[in-house]
Amino acid sequence: DLKSSGEDEELYKYLILSLCNHLNRIMPFLFEKIDDYTELMLPEKLLRTDSILVDLNTIIPEDDWKEVEIIGWIYQYYIAPRKEEVFAGLKKNIKISKEDIPAATQLFTPKWIVKYLVENSLGRLWLESNPDGELQSSLKYYIDQEFEVPKEKVVSPEGITLLDPAMGSGHMLVYAFEVLFRIYQSQGYNESEIPKLILEKNLYGLEIDDRATQLAGFALIMKAREYDKNLFDKELKLNLAAIQETSLICPIDEKIYPQLNRLWKFFYNAKNYGSILNVQGFDFKKIDEEYESFVKSYSLIPYFEKELLRALVKQAKILGSRYDVVVTNPPYMGYKKMNINLTKFVNSNYKNSKRDLYSIFIQRSKELTKSKGLFSIITMQSWIFIPSFQKLRQVIIEQNTIINFLHLGPHAFDQIGGEIVSTVAFVIRRNKINRFRGTYISLKKYDTSKEKEKEFENKNNYFLINQE
Repeated sequence: DLKSSGEDEELYKYLILSLCNHLNRIMPFLFEKIDDYTELMLPEKLLRTDSILVDLNTIIPEDDWKEVEIIGWIYQYYIAPRKEEVFAGLKKNIKISKEDIPAATQLFTPKWIVKYLVENSLGRLWLESNPDGELQSSLKYYIDQEFEVPKEKVVSPEGITLLDPAMGSGHMLVYAFEVLFRIYQSQGYNESEIPKLILEKNLYGLEIDDRATQLAGFALIMKAREYDKNLFDKELKLNLAAIQETSLICPIDEKIYPQLNRLWKFFYNAKNYGSILNVQGFDFKKIDEEYESFVKSYSLIPYFEKELLRALVKQAKILGSRYDVVVTNPPYMGYKKMNINLTKFVNSNYKNSKRDLYSIFIQRSKELTKSKGLFSIITMQSWIFIPSFQKLRQVIIEQNTIINFLHLGPHAFDQIGGEIVSTVAFVIRRNKINRFRGTYISLKKYDTSKEKEKEFENKNNYFLINQE
């Protein structure tokens, strides 16, 4: 009817609705079922030559649209106005509320730094047990170093677990997917089977921003479909969670369901803390039993409470596990900017690293990593110099081994100007290896991220770190 009556604008909106409803079957976490296209808040005059669609296809180069990470890049600029409002409030001594933490702290990591972090953690974990010259040569940012062959070798890619505890829109996980795909290929797996295995067995992510988590799931599934055109016909279970929080009123009887009751209370105000919540002492086998019993016994429980409880169990299991590799670009927020509840929490739980959220994430990433596993992070450089981080440095040096270390200095992020924000990126093994000398590469003197990347590719400007 729309076509025959020449209503092209309405027809176009109807086609978008049809596509969204089709994608609801594949990615229900992102595309909700919509009954009528008029429910969509779409701009008018989409088909005109001066529409937003034309802007999207002319302002943004076509090659950029071929990178699935573009969705995260666009999202960062979508929330930029709110970030500016939050920073303006800081000048008036207004603390950052839990609702504003995502907008205030999200920052898209340059692709080459993502590759460095993933290749020298995930790539290294595999290559130490399974030397492979062809695979190693495909890892452009991998730093070749001496290493001891592990006593307990990684024998199957299916057993590797990697977590990003502050995943944003998933760009670390997307590149980890690419590296894992090459690893599976090197072991002779059927290529059509690999994407589902990676999504369900290898990759895990946590985030406080619900929207960013949805986009991370979208990015991962679209990356996987690049390798498996039949992926949309398969049932998928992603190991991603947007941290959910609970109200003070608990609908679960403590006497009948003690573990579920405790779980509900544990996640009160959880979006203020996210991945720095340390899940300890929960009996997850008992939680599963109580959950099944609770859902069956209370068939009239409101849908939102049932779904919330399901989400709490999932996020608790991800928080309570330990991983072979942890890789992240953590949030940056100084102690003085934190709201009162967050301040109290870090004072109680992160005394050695409480000066900034990024340093807390260094400590937390270490906790989430298995013994002899690797954690890889990009952070502000202040923790390697300032006296208030001395105890954190001591823990890192005395209990762990720095594998390699990039001193990036200022201008590592194209979005941040000036000399104030200087960064470092590093890979650390969670155990002490005596007589090991890590690699230090200084890129401080280069003025742009592209210049730093080009110099890093040469890998000439470095020296060894002797931790003894």
